[in-house]
Amino acid sequence: MIQISEQFPPEGAKDVSPSTMIEFRLSDSLSTIIDGSIIVLVNGNFAVKDGLIQDGYDGIGASITPDINGFLISISPEYPFELSDNVLVKVQAKNDDGKFFNHEYSFHTTKQEPQLIYSSPKNNDIVSLPQIIYMHFEDSIDGINSNTINIDINQVSYVVDGQIQTNVNGFLTEIIDNSNDVVIKIDPKNNLQNGEYKIDYSIEDTLGNLLVSDLSFKVMMSEVVLPDFFPQTGFVGFYQGVFGVADNGDGESLTVSVSQPISRSYKSESFVLVYQADNHNEVFDGNPKYMLRHDIRNFLVPELEPGKQIYFGARAMEVYKDSIDTSGMQEIEEGAWVFPGDTYTTSFLSSDDLVVPVSSTFGFPSVGFLKIGSEVLKYSSKDDENFYISTNGRGVSDTTPGIYFEDEQVSLFTSCQDDNKIIIACTPTYSDGYSSGRALDEVGVNVTDYTDNDRTFFQGFDYCGYHHALPFRTLNGKDDCGSYLGGEYNGFKGFNLYDQMLNNEEALLENVGEPVILLKRIWNGEKCSCMNLRKISPRQRTCGECYGTGFAGGYQQFSNTRRQDRRIMVKMQDSAEDLKHGEKEHLTQEFEPQAWTLALPSIRDRDLIIRFDFTENREFIYEVLDVSREKMIFRKYGRQNLRLKRLDVTDIVYSIPYTRNF
Repeated sequence: MIQISEQFPPEGAKDVSPSTMIEFRLSDSLSTIIDGSIIVLVNGNFAVKDGLIQDGYDGIGASITPDINGFLISISPEYPFELSDNVLVKVQAKNDDGKFFNHEYSFHTTKQEPQLIYSSPKNNDIVSLPQIIYMHFEDSIDGINSNTINIDINQVSYVVDGQIQTNVNGFLTEIIDNSNDVVIKIDPKNNLQNGEYKIDYSIEDTLGNLLVSDLSFKVMMSEVVLPDFFPQTGFVGFYQGVFGVADNGDGESLTVSVSQPISRSYKSESFVLVYQADNHNEVFDGNPKYMLRHDIRNFLVPELEPGKQIYFGARAMEVYKDSIDTSGMQEIEEGAWVFPGDTYTTSFLSSDDLVVPVSSTFGFPSVGFLKIGSEVLKYSSKDDENFYISTNGRGVSDTTPGIYFEDEQVSLFTSCQDDNKIIIACTPTYSDGYSSGRALDEVGVNVTDYTDNDRTFFQGFDYCGYHHALPFRTLNGKDDCGSYLGGEYNGFKGFNLYDQMLNNEEALLENVGEPVILLKRIWNGEKCSCMNLRKISPRQRTCGECYGTGFAGGYQQFSNTRRQDRRIMVKMQDSAEDLKHGEKEHLTQEFEPQAWTLALPSIRDRDLIIRFDFTENREFIYEVLDVSREKMIFRKYGRQNLRLKRLDVTDIVYSIPYTRNF
């Protein structure tokens, strides 16, 4: 049977260049297509007849190329199509079995008038978070006349003949004219309240072709929107702010762990403000101590006093992109800065002055917002002793420009942040040897996924102790390092009972198990692009970026440093493999094997295991359905028993990249 594929432009495509070529492939794997039977009509005109390309369609690149199963046909019109044209392509062919193939499809060329190629919100959207209105128009043929832009929201004019109406627009409203495309950002002075909105817009290209249209959306805010250019924000997930502080054992530093801040406004960026105090009741009283980039989850707090308990809290702050330039701040590590202390004015400042002289600007961002009294000021640059205010930077966010005298307090403005009150305390101490990462006096760390097991210091066999050598080496005639009775075990008198039990499990697994690759599912971090405000759940097994997890990357390969091949050992139990065929069902194969492995690393539901055969070819990928852990001794875990499901080879997880050997 003849089939058509690889159509270009694709069927139903829009905004196609009028000078486009038309390409497709005709194939038949069972029969032979008769060359002279191919006919192609383009808008009713013969482009191919009797297997030959006709005049008017035989431009550069036009050809009919035979291949194994058929023909690749390229049609090159000598004259471009009309703008706003619906191009209809009809194809007919015949194979040597006498069967005819008839197919037709269409595509649309670029429209004459400008086009709205993207907007936020889109038509019929429901807006539940603060945002500015974003519209992107394009006319790649004739260019856009920005002086013809008119935008009304609920019959209130925000842009008239390309001019921003200052009485209703905030200072973030702008029109970015790139000749062939125009970006319009509208920041209403009065925040949009819950209700229905309609945007009427019109725009022309340089030849006068007019686009007139509208779009509607609803605003349904779950919280009151503050009249501020900093939207209120928060953190992703259950844990808000700081969720862990670990003692590093060096007596002078702690590692603080914070949740991921939310970016809720269009084209915004978030920061985490970390507060620190010696007293529980004073944590949030003053300025933050540190400021973190949105992707920083852990950072080191240095220069602490040994044995002194320190209290930490964290709050999220969101600003529009480029509102704060951190290049002027004091960086303690990548993505973590010291929050600047207050500075003071050094001379009189009137209500319209655009230079703020201060004692020092050290540690302040190169661009940011200041607070003097009750006024918020936006500055665009600084030197050692002056902040230079933007032209419209006095009295920002509905504050009133004031008059200030010498020695007035000047602070970095961070008032718009969430109001969580989570506080965690920890004490820097000295500890010898291995540090588990969790201090005994630590407060507020909750472990629900058995990762404490991963922190256990499992020393493993030295294979030279009072126990015997590896059995499989002895039975294969390979010399080992020998064995002896008595003496010390890894530097200890006697032996560590838990380590000894794990050693026995590991020795057993080395002989009866098989090495597999463990891919651990990512449960937090950067959200995948397949998730947005209207789709809070990831696409199931269809996204090539997150593979259905909702987080960028999807899975992370675990590296087992105890083995040269960096894999983990798993013993696959004997399991029944069933082939089912229902009355109204397809033939299906069911295989859910059981397996066990060591307690380390902790394996969770939805992790993946890649299994290999004895030739090192990949067999199948298995998904962990559930895990049961055997309690061994001292409240510690021994084996992990896994219930697995073999995934079909058509599953998208087979495209996850992994390394066979490190």
